[in-house]
Amino acid sequence: MTERYVVPEEFDESNIPAQEAKVWGKEGAMSPEPMFFKQKDYNFFRVEHRMETDRKGQQNLVVHFFLPRSVKPDEAHPLRNWWLVTFPKTLDVVARSYFEAEAPRLQAKYTTEVASWWFKAQGYGHLLDPDAFLQAFFEQLDGTFHAQAGPPSAATEAMA
Repeated sequence: MTERYVVPEEFDESNIPAQEAKVWGKEGAMSPEPMFFKQKDYNFFRVEHRMETDRKGQQNLVVHFFLPRSVKPDEAHPLRNWWLVTFPKTLDVVARSYFEAEAPRLQAKYTTEVASWWFKAQGYGHLLDPDAFLQAFFEQLDGTFHAQAGPPSAATEAMA
């Protein structure tokens, strides 16, 4: 991501072996747990998503939005305006309505390294079925783009 946040921890030089074990040991940063994301393709985007627990123990829904697999890298440039302007505006409107929340509970940022949109909905650990909740959100978002673009045959032209 283009923005990085580093939270400094105090380092006690008198206790270096214990602190090295904390960082380099089994529980440390050198042995991270793999992150698993569920993936799904829609007409106007593809997603990967998961529930994450932050430092405060709050559970958040995290989503990465990508251009659909049908868009080849050499075909992506004409969609740039749609992806950088239309997509986030529509995501904002649909997400605020669907989640019945505003910033800072809902956050989205563009990730230039992978040309994706990162989206986080904070405090949704109470959901009984977060996957079904997100699937309904994705379908509503995809349906909104479909309504804006017209029939599927016109979708690619409307995205440009």
